[in-house]
Amino acid sequence: MNRIDGKRLCNNGCRGVIWASVLILFVTFSQGCAYFTKKAPGGGGYARIFSYSFRDTWSGVIDALGSAPIESIENTGVNGTIKTGWIETDSDTERSGLFFGRKWKARYRFRITITSLSAMDAGTEVTIHAVAEEKSPGGMQANTWQRKATNGVLENDFLQKIERWMPKNPAF
Repeated sequence: MNRIDGKRLCNNGCRGVIWASVLILFVTFSQGCAYFTKKAPGGGGYARIFSYSFRDTWSGVIDALGSAPIESIENTGVNGTIKTGWIETDSDTERSGLFFGRKWKARYRFRITITSLSAMDAGTEVTIHAVAEEKSPGGMQANTWQRKATNGVLENDFLQKIERWMPKNPAF
């Protein structure tokens, strides 16, 4: 009954403060062109919904890819998939031993799925699945790439890069 020692814990003023807090949280988290990032269903990918038309989002993804090698592109006008080739970089792996001080090599590729949510008038969803591999600078392991799990950093960095390439005014 919300009473301690005969005093009521929450009166109508308390409820108003709670509702105002909920409203402030809702407004805070719903602002911006990309309003959330989530782990995609099925694992292995990350998704974000952009408040832009499919065409603007598609252009933003292509611009964000820049000079990355592209293996395939499929675009139906309401959804599409882009598969990149391998993008090589230095790995963040550091191991000691005979080849201490030399950088490990890393490479990754993306499968980017872009889906219009216009039936729900909710923008466009971009889902990114990354595959990452690394190899040592020398020794027997230098001849083969070894698959490694992604921790979401590559995917989220690319989603942020897409957001930077988006136009300033959403189409919706």
